[in-house]
Amino acid sequence: MQFNLSRILAAKWNAMPALILVLACLPFAASAQKKKTSKDKLYRNEIGLNSNYILRSVFNFGPEPLASPIFQYKLAVTRGFRLRLSGGGGYNTELVETFDSPDRTLFNWGYIGRAGFEGRFAVTSKGALLLGVDGFYQNLTSRSSQTINPFSPFTDVVNSFDDETRYGIQPFIGAAWQFGKRLGLYFETSYSAYLYESVLGFKYQNKTAPDDLTYRNGTQIGYQPNATVYFFYLF
Repeated sequence: MQFNLSRILAAKWNAMPALILVLACLPFAASAQKKKTSKDKLYRNEIGLNSNYILRSVFNFGPEPLASPIFQYKLAVTRGFRLRLSGGGGYNTELVETFDSPDRTLFNWGYIGRAGFEGRFAVTSKGALLLGVDGFYQNLTSRSSQTINPFSPFTDVVNSFDDETRYGIQPFIGAAWQFGKRLGLYFETSYSAYLYESVLGFKYQNKTAPDDLTYRNGTQIGYQPNATVYFFYLF
């Protein structure tokens, strides 16, 4: 059998453009197949807003969020693991009624910062169970001023204050539910174990009595009753 070398080479040369085209299209075909078979897109960033602030500010409903996080940011390392960072603060006033002296007003404020991690366990396609722990630093402060013995020669103005600092860990459990692709809400409640330092004092402006300062410190473990609901956005 005789082979026509020129014809064979010509046929191979004519098929070369088609082969190059097929090879060039393979990455795009693989990419399309991968997109078709992959899961929903994993959004790396999540920002949450404490619903207590919304209810209190807009509808005047719910607990006063004195020293709880306003915002919470989460970074998704994987689908089941996130890093968390949150913080916030608040301010309020409280009228204290007395019978033998003019009423006094308490000025209260506080702030908190937290950082930690979260494990996320899918229950449904949109729902998940949350478990994790945060480390936190919190400060609570109260100030007031009151006139005592207003109708006697021993009248004076008492300035009182109560400062407390807490730092510790806060294991939590919660649940998340996603609406659509980017919006949702999650609920969490927690226990706290922390060290605290505080000072309670009374200072007399006219020095009718010596100043009274009480220092305290210790440890505390307790349930945090103010469970929180966050609205979140993924991006």
